[in-house]
Amino acid sequence: MHDPACRGFDPDTGIVKLQMAGSCVGCPSSTATLRNGVENMLMHYIPEVKGIQQVKSDVEKAGEEELRSLEQRLAAAGAAS
Repeated sequence: MHDPACRGFDPDTGIVKLQMAGSCVGCPSSTATLRNGVENMLMHYIPEVKGIQQVKSDVEKAGEEELRSLEQRLAAAGAAS
């Protein structure tokens, strides 16, 4: 399930790839707050870090795809009314 190769620090770019957890699911503000907090803390304590990149699990990707599909079906049903 977890691919360790897709997470970690790339010294060439200064980007830390990580899978975040703990934010409210589906809340853009919560995700941004968590991301900014983690990024700021890493950049403060580790000068080589230039930013972070969120890595999503297969389950998260599937959930997002299912949500998009549901939204499209609801929009189509509303347009058909």
